[in-house]
Amino acid sequence: MKKLLIATLALVMGLTACNNAPKAENAEAAEATTTTTTTGKIAVYFVDQVVAQYQMAIDKQAAFQKEYEAKTKDLNASARKLEKDFNALQDKVNKVLITRADAEKEAAKIQERQAALQARSEKASAELAEKEQVMTNQIFNAIFEYVNTLNAEGEYDIILASQTGAPVVSVKPELDLTQQIIEGLNKAYTPEKTK
Repeated sequence: MKKLLIATLALVMGLTACNNAPKAENAEAAEATTTTTTTGKIAVYFVDQVVAQYQMAIDKQAAFQKEYEAKTKDLNASARKLEKDFNALQDKVNKVLITRADAEKEAAKIQERQAALQARSEKASAELAEKEQVMTNQIFNAIFEYVNTLNAEGEYDIILASQTGAPVVSVKPELDLTQQIIEGLNKAYTPEKTK
């Protein structure tokens, strides 16, 4: 009962407030009392498309991939050699072609090599992760600087960076700066590449 009374009182107060609101005398006065919002010119570019077609990004990613494959190949070769040596030692032990003391010495050497290989692998992983981060930062920094240069005149109030499909779903072609950014970045990068 108390809840019903409070709800009814709130409804009456709301209706009274609506009735006490000043009435606009005409449409112009009503329009003047509404909140006005300003809209700015917003543009967008799709980062994944820019990175995929930006020659500096392509070159840096190719160099990184080459280094990654070389380190992986070297580590895999070392691991295969270590495994081969371990299998050879195990074969000697099984055929009793080596004394127990010598087998233990060789096993200790193989364990040391395995620990060294593990350390090399971890160091290579850390170095590659750092290089990848630096490469990514260089690419995105170049894109960011170019976008700021492109909008130096302040033609756009906001330039959004998006990935294809999310969160920007639809954009007018004249507000999609992707191709313009790709062309500008590649034009600016070509002379640097030849140095």
